[in-house]
Amino acid sequence: MTQRVMTSANASLYISYYSIYPTEGSFIIEESEQALNILSQLAFVRDNVTSGKLSTIEAFQYYTLLNSYLCELTQIVSKHINLITIKNDLLAFTYFVKYKESIAKQRGIGSVLLNYNFTPFIYNYFVSTVAESDQYFALFTGVVDSNLFEYYNQFITTSNFTMISSSLRTTILSRLGQSTQIDPLEWFNNMTLLINGLKNVEDYMNGYIVQKCNTAYITTVVSLTLYSIGFFVLIAVAAIVAIVITRSIIRPWHRMHTLQDETMRRYVPTGFLRLMERRALNEVELGEYIVKSLDVLFADIRGFTSLSEKMTPKDNFEFLNQYLSLVGPIFRNNHGFIDKYIGDGVMGLFPLPECSLYACVEIQLAIQQFNLKNKGVYPEIHLGIGVHSGSVVAGLIGELGRVQGTIISDTVNTASRIEGITKVFGARILTSLDTLSTFNNVSRPVITRPVGVVKVVGREKAVELYEVLITELDQSKINTKANI
Repeated sequence: MTQRVMTSANASLYISYYSIYPTEGSFIIEESEQALNILSQLAFVRDNVTSGKLSTIEAFQYYTLLNSYLCELTQIVSKHINLITIKNDLLAFTYFVKYKESIAKQRGIGSVLLNYNFTPFIYNYFVSTVAESDQYFALFTGVVDSNLFEYYNQFITTSNFTMISSSLRTTILSRLGQSTQIDPLEWFNNMTLLINGLKNVEDYMNGYIVQKCNTAYITTVVSLTLYSIGFFVLIAVAAIVAIVITRSIIRPWHRMHTLQDETMRRYVPTGFLRLMERRALNEVELGEYIVKSLDVLFADIRGFTSLSEKMTPKDNFEFLNQYLSLVGPIFRNNHGFIDKYIGDGVMGLFPLPECSLYACVEIQLAIQQFNLKNKGVYPEIHLGIGVHSGSVVAGLIGELGRVQGTIISDTVNTASRIEGITKVFGARILTSLDTLSTFNNVSRPVITRPVGVVKVVGREKAVELYEVLITELDQSKINTKANI
């Protein structure tokens, strides 16, 4: 799913860049328009693949055509670059992308062979993709920079998953159209590891080419300046070369990387990165952690299981997305962020004291507004919210194939238990004394009443709980909005 989002984002970036620089791309107008037409069908093809209306072969043919046009555009751009090393690097990058996509097709076709039936047609198609990948790899090795090829050898050739994938592929080819005893899951997992490894090399090549372009730019300007003292024409040429290189190569690559970072922030919240005191996800090392004091908030729709049974799957997703789009901005406006979606519930974090309780009240008011607005469309919903404060450990966990930012602490478990207790007391918002003790904003008070001291599951020490009340003044805001 992450790769799909990044593909869509980069497609949008390409379309927007083409519209901004039409004159610079005039020499590739025809190729660009063809690529744009194919890109416009991306969402339609995905929907038909998911619903089973499009066969595996038809899907592969579409992605192959799209990839061919985009790679062809890269090759055309490289022909208009006079720096032979950068020209070759772009060609190598194009061949490598085609090689990687051929490997991806082999994964899909191989899965069809091993999971369903070993038909001669599918087998021959598999053989043709193997030959295709071998051809692109040979072209790649013919023009690739020695430093890039050394990195490829270190990262891919010596990897265990590469050898296993190669062995499995050889086994399938040697059967000459007959079924094998290869485990489909083993095939898919090893090929996925290989593709992820190739994606890593692709990203490394990306950064390497950008760095080389920057170096070429600096070298070009310095050299031409030294040899053009008194020759203003040569200085003008240097400026033109700098602009061409910057706009044609460096800027699009930087913009693409920036867009990828923005896409990844949808999966790793910016608030989490700020919590880790980092600007980008790649700056956070696996296993790195910090200890901080936070307010942890859990919110859950009461009785959602019975509510969801009355709705279709489509209505369920539309309802949840409307609900989450309603509460998400409230977290951000109160200097917090949503750390996790847990079915119909959310877990939010607030680095600053007091903000969590303001968010609780605003969320409940927003839910009342939501119920008034959607009366007769969706069933009326009610939320239980629990808040607790304390020290937490925040960091990056996982393994090479997948990492995730997470929060580990008894504070998290206690906040979740407090949210569950709201059902027992019939309260909409419950918070602990630990949270209230940090609240000292007399200019914007929060009205509470004591509920009692409660022993929560999984915690030896009892928790003193308070209900946060929605005042008549708060309620009047909802009534006023409803009458407007």
